[in-house]
Amino acid sequence: MISIAAGDFRAYLRIVADWVWQRQEAAFSKGLKLQEETITEMLLLRIAEQTEGLGIHVNMFNKIEEGGQAAKGKTPAKIGNGADWEWFVETPDCMVGFRVQAKVLFRGKNKGGGFVPGRYDGHKFGGSQTSDLIAMAGDMNPIYIFYNHASIKDVHLFQKSGPPDHFGETCWGCSVATADFVSSKKSNTLAALIEGMVPWHIFFGIGKTCRTKEAMAAMPGNQRFQLAKERPDWVDMLPAADAAIDRDERFGLVELMAERRLAGVAHIKIDE
Repeated sequence: MISIAAGDFRAYLRIVADWVWQRQEAAFSKGLKLQEETITEMLLLRIAEQTEGLGIHVNMFNKIEEGGQAAKGKTPAKIGNGADWEWFVETPDCMVGFRVQAKVLFRGKNKGGGFVPGRYDGHKFGGSQTSDLIAMAGDMNPIYIFYNHASIKDVHLFQKSGPPDHFGETCWGCSVATADFVSSKKSNTLAALIEGMVPWHIFFGIGKTCRTKEAMAAMPGNQRFQLAKERPDWVDMLPAADAAIDRDERFGLVELMAERRLAGVAHIKIDE
């Protein structure tokens, strides 16, 4: 069986982060802003398509649009925009769950035409957003994933170091911070939050040790790493790859996601 090596996997995640960085720039050039959910869904789809033959299997499910038919005459509860995802990563050496909230770096200009400093407008630091993320995480690790780009005044913040860890600004296309760190910063600015971020190829990894545990231990904040003892219930509810999901199964997943305020779920299984 062909499988992807740990170093190759990190290199691949840098490539995907570069893709997120460049796709946002391409969208801006056409007058578009890609939303968090759109980027997350396309990101997971890209990984699923590109790595299947390399021993990485991605199985996912997202919310149905309102107005779809419900099973047995019921109406599924509405899942609000900006809802979290749950990602469950399973390797031969460990199982790790994540409650994920994604945020897109704002792009805007001053009256004079220059770009404004980076900030994440979707992060409402004055409310209960982060505490809700932590509370809803249960036995999963609550994290933020930030989707970044170059169209900000302080883009130089993405050049704070180089190889062997960071490899230039575009590897920051996807970055990660713990919910505990984000909660400690009463700010939604890049300048404040980047102190606790790492490019995602450093946070996620495969190998004989749990790379996320190692990364989290070195990151600012006091968040405790949680290793999963069992699969979340929704994993066994997902249809097999390329298999159709019937009406009742779909409704069951939608109900579960609505109850837990989830926009989607993804099971990522990595072979030895």
